[in-house]
Amino acid sequence: MIIYAVVPARSLSQRFKNKNIALLGKKPLFMHSINFAKKLKFVSKIIFSTDSKKYIQKIKKKSNIIIHKRSKKASSNFAMEEDILQDIIKDFKKKNMQLPNGILWLRPTHPLRSKSVFEEGYKLFKKFDKTVMIVHKEESRLFENKNKFLHPINKKMKNRSMIRSQECDSLYSIFSGEFFKMPKIITKNFLGKKKMFVISPKITKVDIDTINDLNILNNNIRSNKSTFKKYLHD
Repeated sequence: MIIYAVVPARSLSQRFKNKNIALLGKKPLFMHSINFAKKLKFVSKIIFSTDSKKYIQKIKKKSNIIIHKRSKKASSNFAMEEDILQDIIKDFKKKNMQLPNGILWLRPTHPLRSKSVFEEGYKLFKKFDKTVMIVHKEESRLFENKNKFLHPINKKMKNRSMIRSQECDSLYSIFSGEFFKMPKIITKNFLGKKKMFVISPKITKVDIDTINDLNILNNNIRSNKSTFKKYLHD
């Protein structure tokens, strides 16, 4: 099975300009995802997908990396993963390059990753040929806003003020990445209806959305180097 890792790094972030090249430690954020992909033996090639010439200059001398310069459509504020995938396929066909059997999607904004968790995810993907998401457990005692009042999402809290966490079924969020088959036809539901999952350690549940997020993570790493060492890929 041929697996390519895709590291999408758009430069036009609205809330945090040039977020993907902001420094985590001494390396740009996107390099942590690239370095992680290099540690995975099952990854044949790494696709670095960007709209930025500046980003390309930072990466072009790195070995075993395919640079994908995005079209305007795939670079817009409204572009989704399916638009980037379509753009990559079009670019590969134009260059007469081989498409992989599967993709591992690695967003730069989630830089902390467990190698063993991704290896487990790959084994599931290879065995069952289904999408495998690397997820984190979430608190399920959540509320939604209805007419400016809080209403519990968890039905067990409907007639109670509080319940213990042990009574709650787990919810999950996507953070670290996902494995999926290279689609023949790109649709909005390219991941398919049945998605398997592997749970990642709580420490890797980091999403860099603002400069404050990055500053907090940098400070935490400096204060607890031994704790984060296993999950950093700089």
